[in-house]
Amino acid sequence: MYRDNDKDGQYDMIEENVQEGIFGINIHKAGGRVDGSTQIDKWSAGCQVFSKESDFNEFMDVCRKASGIWGNSFTYTLIESKDIS
Repeated sequence: MYRDNDKDGQYDMIEENVQEGIFGINIHKAGGRVDGSTQIDKWSAGCQVFSKESDFNEFMDVCRKASGIWGNSFTYTLIESKDIS
């Protein structure tokens, strides 16, 4: 796992900062509130969390559809919306 800690968009990885292992990092929803939730807290450290359950359900629908076409594995890259606008 490697993060761009200074968030400058430049690949400046320092080998001793790389962490390897099995991490419980998941993609999940924050809660069941219709208007969403922004409370993440420590139990979701490192995870990608959907605020709204409806957005998470849409994501899961896409994953299930893709699984039927390409198999039960995919890559995932998190980017900011400003990077594609």
